[in-house]
Amino acid sequence: LVAVAAGMTGVDWPEEAGLLQGALSRTLGVDAEKIHVVNDCIIALRAATSTPKACVLCAGTGLNCAVRDGRGGEFVFGFYIPDEDQGGMALAERVLRAVFDAESGMGEATSLTQRCLAVTHCDTVYDLLRRKVERGLTKPEQNQLPIIAGEEALRGDAVSARILTRFGRDEAAYAAAAIRRMGLEEDPVDVVLSGSVFKCK
Repeated sequence: LVAVAAGMTGVDWPEEAGLLQGALSRTLGVDAEKIHVVNDCIIALRAATSTPKACVLCAGTGLNCAVRDGRGGEFVFGFYIPDEDQGGMALAERVLRAVFDAESGMGEATSLTQRCLAVTHCDTVYDLLRRKVERGLTKPEQNQLPIIAGEEALRGDAVSARILTRFGRDEAAYAAAAIRRMGLEEDPVDVVLSGSVFKCK
């Protein structure tokens, strides 16, 4: 190995790049100065476009957004993004909230209810609520909820469609903010979508 370029999760604070650079140097036997470490959403951006002015939304389990201005400037949102917008985790929470709201009378009936009960092997919404509060859902169960929302929206469920529409607008707001922050509103900017949420139907 002559040099290493690594896009890695966990590069959210400036000092973390140096820590990972050192760990890679020790593991791979490459001089630290020949290793360049960036946040993993940067490699998704670079893999999808060579345009110097570009923005990426990475919506997998969580969410990240990054932008490059073509003049060497770069911004990565990282911990600026609150839990309620964190990719598939946040979308799963919105699906569960809709089911709980439908049950309590706070929201309208939705086909998400039966789908969520089937995925979690719960008999009633009350059982699902107790389980979520007391033990939480498993990762595979949580991962199914965004997929269910997409499928039910396509089947005509109005609640699912609203969840996805609002979620899409909330996620897109980060790309818009990143572009404004770098003063690129009047420039052509590639926007890259990466991550498992964008693979839903």
